Amino acid sequence: MSTWSDKIGLRFLPGIKDLGTVPGLAAHHPDLLERALILERNALTGRHSRFDEVEFGGSWDELVRTADRFPSSSTTVGLGRSFARNQWARVNGVVDDAFHVKRGADERARFRAMANQLRGEDNALDVRSVA
Repeated sequence: MSTWSDKIGLRFLPGIKDLGTVPGLAAHHPDLLERALILERNALTGRHSRFDEVEFGGSWDELVRTADRFPSSSTTVGLGRSFARNQWARVNGVVDDAFHVKRGADERARFRAMANQLRGEDNALDVRSVA
């Protein structure tokens, strides 16, 4: 059976569609998730960003902080392509207002349960599927 340490390389791949990776990293590697969120923020707000504030009605950071979802668009809104991991983590209570991963024992248990629920059928079983 694979473990999280076997899948460490998956955390920064932009095309990962398995949302279970976000709460799974929060439960097992919160520091790595925080680094991934910073990378996404830098990529989407930096000077080479193609994010269009006019199209979305607000800056990327504003939408991540205040909206429940991004408006439908063909523009990449985050490293998840059609979703921003920062926004998903905020909306689902994985991070606090400063985008730091919540780290209490109860929170980590909740993140493991979320990862199990969101794990795609085509994803190999790993420690996320174990209590």
